[in-house]
Amino acid sequence: MENNNEHTKPKSWFKRNWIWALPAGGCLTVIIITIVLTVVGISTFSDDIEAGIKNQQQIVNKALLDAEQNQEVITILGEPLESTGSKDFRSSLDNGVRNSTYAIPITGPKGSGSIQIITHGSGEETVYDLYMVTIDGSSAAIDLKVALE
Repeated sequence: MENNNEHTKPKSWFKRNWIWALPAGGCLTVIIITIVLTVVGISTFSDDIEAGIKNQQQIVNKALLDAEQNQEVITILGEPLESTGSKDFRSSLDNGVRNSTYAIPITGPKGSGSIQIITHGSGEETVYDLYMVTIDGSSAAIDLKVALE
């Protein structure tokens, strides 16, 4: 009797190992889905951070411009006004609502002070709770909210 094993085609890898391949495929699917969700989450988070930084820069630039155009500030601090030192900025995001606090030091030929800003808002909307210039060594405070109207 002849050996017929030489002419039979061996079973494929999947047919021999299907019981191991299915759990590995299932685990691989879970791993791929986890990676995709992580990348999407990081991308969304980085977009929020980028929007926050852009919004912060717009607020600081507007505050400096408003202070430079305010006659009371010019009378007390003089012209030209310059932003000096480091800007103090704190921000928090809670359920889509951004709360921010700014302190922007400014100086002029006659003195120095800082622009104090407290805002809240969501998305592109920003509501100014406090928007004023305080003068160093004085209790004087100049409200800049009229520039927002």
